[in-house]
Amino acid sequence: MKTLKLIPFLFFLVSISFAGNDTDWQLSKSEKGVQVYFKKIQCDLKSDPAYMDPHQELVVFKLVNTGNKKVTVSWTFEIWFGANCRSCNLKNEQGNPYSHSFELNPGQTIEGNCESPQKSGLMLFSSFYKKDPSKNNPMTKFELKGFSVK
Repeated sequence: MKTLKLIPFLFFLVSISFAGNDTDWQLSKSEKGVQVYFKKIQCDLKSDPAYMDPHQELVVFKLVNTGNKKVTVSWTFEIWFGANCRSCNLKNEQGNPYSHSFELNPGQTIEGNCESPQKSGLMLFSSFYKKDPSKNNPMTKFELKGFSVK
């Protein structure tokens, strides 16, 4: 009978250990009361047929406006896979898929997750986490070029 009483407690402990932990976030930028954090997560993106391999590691972003004014945050991603930058020579025009802009109200937080659209600016593809490492070409670096808060 004691064993049956322990089962709900064990499920509770397991659920806590798998819950997201804010300490996973790493600060990338902090300017004029806006903080940009990132972390890597593993996602099974089976719901989107556009993905060749659904087992993907993504870098997701969290934006926090700690100020008391509405702000516009913008940047252009520079993304490296190995020694090659895939987005460095693109013009910074309105149609550039690596350029992003966000409006944040005072105290507002927005963050990416496995369900974020690829063009949202809140996530980047990093690698396929179940793929043979010799066939995987993971993202090695990213930068937020032209980061600004207005």
